Amino acid sequence: MPESVKDRPTRCYEHIFLLTKSKKYFYDAAAIAEPLAPTTAARYRTGRSAGQKYADEVPGQGNVQGLNRARSGSYYDEALMPTMRNRRDVWLINTVPYKGGHFAAFPPKLAETCIKAGCPKGGVVLDPFFGSGTTGAAAKQLDRHYIGIEINAEYCALARARIGGTEK
Repeated sequence: MPESVKDRPTRCYEHIFLLTKSKKYFYDAAAIAEPLAPTTAARYRTGRSAGQKYADEVPGQGNVQGLNRARSGSYYDEALMPTMRNRRDVWLINTVPYKGGHFAAFPPKLAETCIKAGCPKGGVVLDPFFGSGTTGAAAKQLDRHYIGIEINAEYCALARARIGGTEK
């Protein structure tokens, strides 16, 4: 939730934890990948001279990064040029108004991103602080099952109405 403060910098991010029960877990990086920036694609397409500033070894690694090795043309064949990149750890997701009686409902896009990354289709999503049911609604929309735990009976009613079903 955005904050309005005058005695410190305004926090513009919130930590999100994707938790799992096992050491080997499902993670689908492709499902949440971001489009490659046009400037990055242009950099991949250009050649590199042996005397350019990044031609030296990376300190502590003892090698030159592949992208920076001397070459006359593109780093990739045009047919293999990537169009997506791995998602970064800061996500820009705008807040969305929620007309129900819950003060801290988060944007559905936030739940969708986490679910796509951490749960296969047909899998089960657990939300131990179910609130207004944002996670359950997103899970249902993405063909996942969900378990919501909420202590407040009023919020349970909000979630049930929001999701539109009798699943518990």
